[in-house]
Amino acid sequence: MKFGKYIRTVAYPSWADQYVDYKLLKKFLKPFEDGVATQVHEDGFLACLQAEINKVDAFFNEKEAEFLQLQLEYAVKVKETKAAPCNRTCTTRDDLMNEYQGTE
Repeated sequence: MKFGKYIRTVAYPSWADQYVDYKLLKKFLKPFEDGVATQVHEDGFLACLQAEINKVDAFFNEKEAEFLQLQLEYAVKVKETKAAPCNRTCTTRDDLMNEYQGTE
């Protein structure tokens, strides 16, 4: 299976439009494969490539900012919790729930 097709099959559905569009880039490369590429073709390909890079970079930066905000919110929650540290090893979910029940 070719890489572009593989990416489309494994892409996270709600993020699929944020992936690099390999099919579009491949269309821009066709004149190079056929040996008829000109400077106009090269400029078009480079512009398309840069647009795809910018798209992915902007999406990554957005998701990174969301993650950092969540991390900060969780850090504040942990700092504000009134739960005492667990003095024993909790080996099951039930152990953990029983240990911290009513600490919120």
